[in-house]
Amino acid sequence: MVGRAVLLDLAGRCEKATNAEYAIERDIADALDLPGIPKFYTGSLDAAMTLLPERALWRVGHVSMAWGDRPQIWASVKPVGSTQIQGNPGATPALALTAAALRARAEMEE
Repeated sequence: MVGRAVLLDLAGRCEKATNAEYAIERDIADALDLPGIPKFYTGSLDAAMTLLPERALWRVGHVSMAWGDRPQIWASVKPVGSTQIQGNPGATPALALTAAALRARAEMEE
């Protein structure tokens, strides 16, 4: 199992990123021991969805008002059987969902 702190650090990096970042994708693949070329987790909703815990409820949305200099994009993930919903902002839908999925995985590590 990957450590909770590693997953939370990766989620934090996704929340701070303003665009897709290969370095984050590579570190996610390394941390989760995913073979092959890293997927485009931070740039593609389809790839980000592969990080969701099994049988998780999730959604991605946005707040219509601006947050700072950009719209607020939000993703939430709730693993089935968990009482916690991991909600996270991000610069893009893929970054927000990747961060929320990593935080949900971290919650499951406890």
